[in-house]
Amino acid sequence: MKISVIIPTYNSAKTIEDTIKSIADQKWPDIQVIIQDGGSTDGTRGIVERYPEAVSGWQSEPDKGIYDAMNKGIKRAAGEVVAILNSDDTWLPNTLERVASVFSCNPDVGMVSGSIEVWEDSPNGAKVILKSSLLHLHKGLTIQHPATFVRRNVYNRVGLFNTSYRIGADYDFVLRCMEANIP
Repeated sequence: MKISVIIPTYNSAKTIEDTIKSIADQKWPDIQVIIQDGGSTDGTRGIVERYPEAVSGWQSEPDKGIYDAMNKGIKRAAGEVVAILNSDDTWLPNTLERVASVFSCNPDVGMVSGSIEVWEDSPNGAKVILKSSLLHLHKGLTIQHPATFVRRNVYNRVGLFNTSYRIGADYDFVLRCMEANIP
């Protein structure tokens, strides 16, 4: 099962290397990494070019925001499963192996989401400032991009992210999946 990972970027030189390394460290053998950049001017491209074995495709062009970049990446994706990993996020080892196992064992499942932890550096050391999971949907919190994996055919069925939203297009996408009874 090929997994396409879309990384939307814009001036991400400070964080993109850790993101790429976390994908390169995955044990899953069939990964397509697509970096969809919005025209960075801070050296992001130079960092990405250091990892030709890890990055399958790089495109840098102006976009209309993160959801437009995500949609462009999804359109280029060849994998059966699509993940969106923001350019300042990382995955734990074996994330893709675990996700592929869930999809393989559950062929009718269209979307898988896990928990995330948001860390903040502080003078007293790093601390967790947010934990989020599907259990928080009833509170109005949506699933988080770095922990969400979607079968490509779900995008064909319910559509891409609505770029008329400046924020919240991910929540809109989840609602459309729920309305379409995507398991």
